[in-house]
Amino acid sequence: MIELVMVIVILGILAAVAIPRFMDMRSEAEKSVVSSLVGSLRSARSLAYSKLVLCGGLYGNNSPLHMGHFVRLDNNPPDEFICTSGSITGHTIGVDGIRDSLLQNSGDNIMVGISDDVMTLNTKTGRAVTITHNPTTGAITWVATPIY
Repeated sequence: MIELVMVIVILGILAAVAIPRFMDMRSEAEKSVVSSLVGSLRSARSLAYSKLVLCGGLYGNNSPLHMGHFVRLDNNPPDEFICTSGSITGHTIGVDGIRDSLLQNSGDNIMVGISDDVMTLNTKTGRAVTITHNPTTGAITWVATPIY
């Protein structure tokens, strides 16, 4: 009987130590997914800007390249990116695939409007992540509340 009680006590101690570490691992994994998404957005923006420069697009000088120009929100594959007469069609990245793995509610909207440069995500760990694109400098930054 004493041995059984000791085993239960030891298992309780192990559970008390392991569960907080497991929860911290989930937050770290989620942080990695957000960082990866931001890196993908930066790459997509660079590709879109490079394609516009190569085909004589006007976005470098006269009007900004917004996040909505190079990000696709539905679950279809990205369109072929085409430049015609300084205007663009197509996207270089689709973000709908993150809905199930990252978002608290997979039905949430990620971004609204082609000229919107802010994404707001409510993650599974209860954080509000805001990803901001500066169309003038091209910088893409993110912040989570509460922080990771």
